[in-house]
Amino acid sequence: MKELFHIYLKRSVLLISSTSWTPDEDFSVLLSALEKYDKECTENHPNIICAITGNGPQKSYYEGKIEELDMSHVKIVTLWLEPEDYPKLLAASDVGVSLHFSSSGLDLPMKVVDMFAAGIPVCARNFKCLKELVIHGRMDVSLMTVITSVDSF
Repeated sequence: MKELFHIYLKRSVLLISSTSWTPDEDFSVLLSALEKYDKECTENHPNIICAITGNGPQKSYYEGKIEELDMSHVKIVTLWLEPEDYPKLLAASDVGVSLHFSSSGLDLPMKVVDMFAAGIPVCARNFKCLKELVIHGRMDVSLMTVITSVDSF
């Protein structure tokens, strides 16, 4: 807990992402973006606390990758939440990230729907009909950005 304390000394952004830790979600994109942010972060930028929720086959692989990172302005935690706690963490978050592709390419991934329902902006992977499903300014949601690469963040 001591190591987390220093990151709270100034304003931090709580970024949330949820996953099933399967190959269709490439978390190296998010990890690379957070690493880039950490290197370019100045005292004028907020620290980032990144909470990644979920369970699945690649969780230990990515936890190993996370442990290898040496960042001073970004802290990444992985956790499993009880169903009643997930919406509470979403509501407390500043921004959500979804790296999931819609399996059909025709609907929003449920994690994006959950994030919009919590009222937080979302960075989501681009897929065929995303711009048709989310109309910025016409829905009570805002799609902050579409992720196509690390530089999209």
